Amino acid sequence: MDTTASQRLIKLVPRKDPSWPGISHEDTARIQVDEKVRTDILSCLYDVNPSEVGWGLWFCESLLAAGKLDSRIKEALIQQVPSLLKCEDAKIKSDVLPLVIRLRGELPEYRNLLLQCLQDSSPVVRKLALLNSETFLNSREIEPLLAFNGQPFGLCLAKRGARTNRKKYRKNL
Repeated sequence: MDTTASQRLIKLVPRKDPSWPGISHEDTARIQVDEKVRTDILSCLYDVNPSEVGWGLWFCESLLAAGKLDSRIKEALIQQVPSLLKCEDAKIKSDVLPLVIRLRGELPEYRNLLLQCLQDSSPVVRKLALLNSETFLNSREIEPLLAFNGQPFGLCLAKRGARTNRKKYRKNL
């Protein structure tokens, strides 16, 4: 029986605590990126199986945090971002969003992508975009946030100072 790319990657992860059943980002970041690892990560990112894509994103996030994400994997990830954010699987979208935020300086469409995330059907994706609104909204821009007024996680608007800006916005109407 053939193993999947994610299974091969998981087997390579040196575990700090072998008694622990899962792998951590810290463990994952210790793998050495060679051609086989690169090929398996890319295979995961381009797979049609959401589980495989999720593992590809997991390894990308771990390696990016450790400063070990090489340019070929990063380029592939950046290329996949628009389609991953449009997929039907909310878990994939919520998994890719932290990577998008970390790579924002390398994504020319970052602002538009996050504005689209504010309108996503998944509340988790909308919340992640909202919590990171300071990374893509202008200092006095509140129109994209008004839709969150009255929603359960709309309270973070106050934390971001949007409540003050909303009052200023209404004055200027």
